Amino acid sequence: MREMNRRWHRIMAMLLVVAVCISVLPIQGFADVSALPAVVTVPLTNSIMGDEPYQEATFTYQIIAQSTDALGISDLPMPAGSAQDAQESEVNVYGGTTTQIPSIVFTKPGNYTYKVKQVRVSDEGYEGDGAEYTLIFHVTQAQRELGLEKEQTSDQTTLEATTEIQKFGNRVEGLVFNNRYTLPRFQVSFDVDGAKDVIGTQSVRYEMLAEQPDTPEKMAMSSAVG
Repeated sequence: MREMNRRWHRIMAMLLVVAVCISVLPIQGFADVSALPAVVTVPLTNSIMGDEPYQEATFTYQIIAQSTDALGISDLPMPAGSAQDAQESEVNVYGGTTTQIPSIVFTKPGNYTYKVKQVRVSDEGYEGDGAEYTLIFHVTQAQRELGLEKEQTSDQTTLEATTEIQKFGNRVEGLVFNNRYTLPRFQVSFDVDGAKDVIGTQSVRYEMLAEQPDTPEKMAMSSAVG
């Protein structure tokens, strides 16, 4: 009888140890199912240098999925508003400003890599920034304590993401594209008042011509430009 009681106590002790281990240690493969996703946005700065444009242009940037080591992920998550199953997405920026790349939702821990580059500008006169950036999101699991009632708490598994940005292999602080705008310049020549001496060909910026008062010289230059 005593031997049976000892065996029973051993069994109960073992069951208690197993129950404690299950409650404390995360079970790989099931932890991701209930984890709260990580939602990430990244600012993109579109800078314009040089002459002041007469009207703002639209700059288009492309976000391209590269790779991930997350288990069970074949297609990388893309910014909100992307086409279904697409691994490329575009963001339009109007003028010189800073905008947010639409949010990306991560549901699995791992490292996610993307490329960001400028693909086109709507207007002429701009020299775009040909830089390519690498975005790396490091997504990890964390335990967050959530209050339920007085003196009661519950640990909720959540995903957290940190962002690493590289430019030509070097780590940088943000996505910054520097574009340059140059006003149109024209080659003109004209004969003032029918004089025999012709003023040599000159390089004239459009804004300089447009701001001049209406004079015979300006009219002659405008005709040459047109």
